[in-house]
This record gives sequence, structure tokens and C-alpha cells, in this order.
Amino acid sequence: MNIVLYIIFGLQIFLSCSSQYSPTSELLKPEVTHKYELSIVDLGDIPIEGIRIIYSLKDSATVKTDSSHISLPDSSLHIWFKPIPSLKFSSLYFTKYYSTLEYELELQNRFYYSGDESIISAHHLVDNSIANNEIRKTKIVLSKHNFQLDIRDIEGSPILNSQVEYEMKCNENVFNRKTVLTDKYGSISDFVYEYIDKSDPSSDSNCSLSYTIENENYYNNSGIITPSSKWETNISRKIILFKPIDYLEEGFYATIQDSELLGKLLKVVDNINLDKLDDFTLLRTQSIRIVSFKEKPFLRFAFKNISYSLMDSKYDIGKKIFDDLIRRLINLNSKTLEESNQFYGYDLSVTSILILDVPKFREIEYRFIIPKDIAKKYANKDITGQKMLDSSVILMDGERIELKLQ
Repeated sequence: MNIVLYIIFGLQIFLSCSSQYSPTSELLKPEVTHKYELSIVDLGDIPIEGIRIIYSLKDSATVKTDSSHISLPDSSLHIWFKPIPSLKFSSLYFTKYYSTLEYELELQNRFYYSGDESIISAHHLVDNSIANNEIRKTKIVLSKHNFQLDIRDIEGSPILNSQVEYEMKCNENVFNRKTVLTDKYGSISDFVYEYIDKSDPSSDSNCSLSYTIENENYYNNSGIITPSSKWETNISRKIILFKPIDYLEEGFYATIQDSELLGKLLKVVDNINLDKLDDFTLLRTQSIRIVSFKEKPFLRFAFKNISYSLMDSKYDIGKKIFDDLIRRLINLNSKTLEESNQFYGYDLSVTSILILDVPKFREIEYRFIIPKDIAKKYANKDITGQKMLDSSVILMDGERIELKLQ
């Protein structure tokens, strides 16, 4: 009988203690506060004004706040609230409080980033202790990239009112796609912000500005510029636009500016630049002129060619230049120039820049000196390319060579 009484008494004490420390009886008593501080600064730790912050504050059960805020130059975003307990992570001995701040940062056409921060705090039921002032401070560091394009002519003078279509992007996010005209200084400028990820050891920037420039008096130009690092602030590029007469030597231009040959040469220059011989060959500016070879006048065109063919011999490179460039030049332009009596033939000079291992390279100059009547026969399909080579003079770095195509 006594044993039964002891058991009943023990159960009463246990149930009493369990009731005293159960989550339901003490669930809402403690004052639990979660506070978030979000600041947005530049590389100099100066607050950035005008960033729109769209945020959502959640506890374990519901969305507490959906709102937005515009960053100010002298303050951070401060948010605090009292979360309700998380039954999922609670037990007889403690109650957990969980909250999350999800946010998106944007500056129209300049920047976008999204992230989240969380706080977990616990109320220990046995001793009623609690960390009730949990604070999560987050500092977002941004790098500002100022892009500038300066459009110039061959003499370095600004080109006004050129149409520039450009696109700025970071991490594949396109921030701005615009078409503008260059100002009185021949320039356009814009900027983006880049998020600095402290966990990323790389210094490479993920931002860029791609552009296309058009002007009715000049050839189009396009390209892309990128910061040298994610910390570079000012990124500028001087871009030179060329017009057809820029490819003629000044003295030569002066002697033919009133002749029929000038119009034909400008047409040839258009053919070369607009039809794009290939992506690795450029006609040199101020290179078209009359030169003398074996006491005869030849019309000279000079080109620059980039080659990555590391396994090719110098002779193989020469044959490739003939196949890819010289044939096309003759077929494209021979009929335009064949009636001129001011030169005996063509001196087609190609400087091949062989990339060995950046920044190492070597240059080889090839000259294809072709009589005009031989070029005409080739263009008319009267002779083969090999026959044209055999009837011409080929120089490699000044030394005469033969090239066999097969």
C-alpha cells in the first residue's frame, strides 16, 4: 500500500514540473527581439545614396513585413521585430526563434543584387535564460566602375554626334542598353556598381561595356571594354574612327586627289573594310602609295595579320596568306584598277604577327609583287594561282622565296 502511494505522489510531482516547463505555458512570455542592420557602402566605406532596397522579413511562421527603402547617405536600414517561437525546432527544454531577412538591391540601369540574412535565438526553459537582443549587421560593399569612350579621328580631334549603341552588364545581368550621341568632346560616359564578394579571392571584374559606333563619314567600330580588376574605378578607351582617305599616304593623296585613280582607290578601300577580308587582317592606315621595285612603279597596300598557327613553318604561313588574303584581294579589286596607267603592278605587303605566348610574338613580312597583267589573267581565270605566284616576286623579310601551293 505504501509503495502505491509513493508512486502516485511521484507522478504528481513529475506532472507538475512538466507543466511548469512546457513550451505552451511559457511560449509567449519572453521578449525576444531580432534586429537587422543593412548598410551599403563604396570601396572607401562611404554610404551610397539612392539604392532601392526591397525586403521581406519572415519569422518561422509568417511574413511579417514586405516593404522597400531608399538608401540614404548618412544612415543604414534598421529593422527589428519580435518573432514568434518555432515549434518545429523547440523541445521540452528550450524554444527557438527563427527569422530571415530577404532583400533585393537595385539602382535603375546601374546595379542589382539579392541576398538574405538569418537570426536564430533560443529560450532555455530550465533557467529561463534568453539572448533577447540578437542583432545581425550586414555591410554590402560596391565598386563603382565609370566607363568612358573618347571618339577621335586619325589626327586626334574629337568626333561629335557619332551614334554609340552600348550595353553595360555585370554577371550576365544587363543593366543598361542605350543609344546616344557623342558630346562636344567626342565622348560618352556611364557607370555601374559591382558587388564585392568577400568570399571570392579573384580580383577579376565581372562587368563590361560593349559598344558599336556609327558615323556616316567614317567606318563603324565595335568592341568591348572591361575593368582590369573589380576595384578599378575609371575605365576609359580612346577609339579612332577611320575614313577612306585615311588609308592613303598623305603625299600620295596630294598627287592624285584630282585624278580618276582616287575614286577607284577609295572604292577599293571600301571593298576591303566593308567586306571584311577576315577577322585577323587589317589594312594599315596611310599605307597606300606608289613604290618603286626594279625601276617600275607598283601600287602598295600594307596589311597586318594576326596568326596563332604555332606549328606552321614560315613558308606554310606565306601559303596561307596567299590563299586567304592575296587571292581575294586580286579577285575583288583587280578589275577596278586594271585600266590605270599610273602603276605597273601591285605590291601587297602583309606583316604576319605570330603570337607565340602572350606577350611574346614575332613578325614576318611577306611581299607579293604582282605585275598588273598577271593579276588580270588570274582574275579572268586564265591562269592558276600557282602560275600567278611563279610570275611574281615573293619576298619574306626581304629575301626572295618560292611558294609551292601543293
